[in-house]
Amino acid sequence: MIAASIICLAQVLYYEARSESLDGQLLVAEVVANRIVSPDFGNTTCDVVYQEGQFSWTRDPPEILEEKAWLKAIRLASDILQDNLELPGTEALYFQSGNPTSFFKTRKLLGQYGQHNFYK
Repeated sequence: MIAASIICLAQVLYYEARSESLDGQLLVAEVVANRIVSPDFGNTTCDVVYQEGQFSWTRDPPEILEEKAWLKAIRLASDILQDNLELPGTEALYFQSGNPTSFFKTRKLLGQYGQHNFYK
């Protein structure tokens, strides 16, 4: 049986970053890790992922259609949560792709990687 924390992190990796390189996926995972230690978010991986208003796909998760990408996300999430992979070490608490909404325009842009912008 796979731990809930692995499934929750794998969902973020799959739905938000499956088309990114390993480094891009690690940056997305780091946002979740940074939120766990922030007082503004939940205390566990699943609390952070399913906090209301954070990830739109959590309202009605779409079907997982790319099995290979899903299995990769599970392995990566497992490695991250078991400390087998080191995260990049940014202070990012948010990420987005596409044109920034007004919310992101008020945040400090830390950088861009792949299709994502990362913010504090």
